[in-house]
Amino acid sequence: MKNNLFILILILLASNVFAQKQPTVEEIYTNRNFFGKTLSKVEWFDGGNKFAHLKYDPENSTSIFEYDIKTKQERILAAGNDMNFNGENIQISNYEISSNGKLILITGTLPARKTKSGGAFYVYDIQSKKIILTVDNEQEQANIHFSPDSKKIAF
Repeated sequence: MKNNLFILILILLASNVFAQKQPTVEEIYTNRNFFGKTLSKVEWFDGGNKFAHLKYDPENSTSIFEYDIKTKQERILAAGNDMNFNGENIQISNYEISSNGKLILITGTLPARKTKSGGAFYVYDIQSKKIILTVDNEQEQANIHFSPDSKKIAF
């Protein structure tokens, strides 16, 4: 009797393993369930008391989140759905937070230069949740940053 029960359990386990669907290569690269848990594009600010990072949020697309070290609280600093300019959605790939913590400079990337900012630039006002300035011209701009007083941008 024990022998029959053991064989039955073995058959059920084996059939369960073979019944599982194997993921495709496309699913592995596009399904967020296969992504590792990492922080993307971390930017420290507020004297090192907070940091921002990019994170996918199902309700808001890719958003910039703020994490407060002291309170251990996380909140959305800039929702991906709020990133619209002239009806066009802006994809967040690179960003910089101003020294006063009120503005976010959102930049594109230059082809073949993932670490260099370039192309169109947008300044996002955190309080009003609006893009207040854009820089976009025929020539590629690179390495854009806020001035120390957060009143100007330079590239």
